[in-house]
Amino acid sequence: INRQGLEPFDGRTLLLGAQDVELDGHTTPSVLKRLGVQMVMLGHSDTEKAAIGLAKAVEREAGLTGVDDETGQHGQHVAQIQRAIDEQVSRQLQAVGAVGLHGVLPVGERRAGPSAAAETSQRLRGRLRGVAPGIVANSIVMYEPFEAVGTQAVSVELAEQMQPPLRQTVSNVAGEVVGQSIHVVYAGGVNTGNAARFLRVTDGVVVGRES
Repeated sequence: INRQGLEPFDGRTLLLGAQDVELDGHTTPSVLKRLGVQMVMLGHSDTEKAAIGLAKAVEREAGLTGVDDETGQHGQHVAQIQRAIDEQVSRQLQAVGAVGLHGVLPVGERRAGPSAAAETSQRLRGRLRGVAPGIVANSIVMYEPFEAVGTQAVSVELAEQMQPPLRQTVSNVAGEVVGQSIHVVYAGGVNTGNAARFLRVTDGVVVGRES
């Protein structure tokens, strides 16, 4: 990897990326750019899982009942955590986009069901709120349902069904042209046996432990 983050490899192009960015700290957008980074993942579900796990531990320590019931007080805490993370991601996206980096936005439903598309679209809308359309156009949407993180991939059909609502959400925020041209990729349980099927219905795949 050279300082521009590009190096031919077997006839292909590699881009250097980072898995997070700090708005104040050692790994700011400008620092990453000087290192040759071109893509930055923002708001990965592991961060959210850790925050929700901590909230559960605090609730249990306080003797709160129904800690696993997301329709009650715990559910309110989860919603607060999600809103805070989405607001942070939107600030990060604006910052990385301002220096010319591509933001990668993981979004996905916490539980499979009929509300999956609405929940995922709502999360994406929160992460794009206040971001300039030009920066949105330079970003990548990564559909990653919680249940598929580090486990088995969800159905190819679901990954395909999520494409229109996610593109419509982007269109509502940044315009129809951006909504139709933005890359929407799939992540979660991708392996050599299923990657080709996902590639037929999405713009790409993100490979984790199988890489």
